[in-house]
Amino acid sequence: MNLDLIIASKICIDLCINMNNHQKSTFYPLGNFLNPALTLLGLGLRKSPIGQKLTMLTTPIYAKFSYKILLDNFRKEPLN
Repeated sequence: MNLDLIIASKICIDLCINMNNHQKSTFYPLGNFLNPALTLLGLGLRKSPIGQKLTMLTTPIYAKFSYKILLDNFRKEPLN
């Protein structure tokens, strides 16, 4: 395995999925976008079952997208 790929995968793991003290994965862009609207309704994104399902669905997509960006930055030829 190429050293650049190892470095990119390590950075991706560190940056894409943030684990808090309770080891729950959080997806900050989605939470920052939806939490103000849900707060007005008296709901919290992390506490609602729908919010937890959205977090679990979007985290792999975000991680895959971020990994592709990191690989593009480490390569001379961008991926298609």
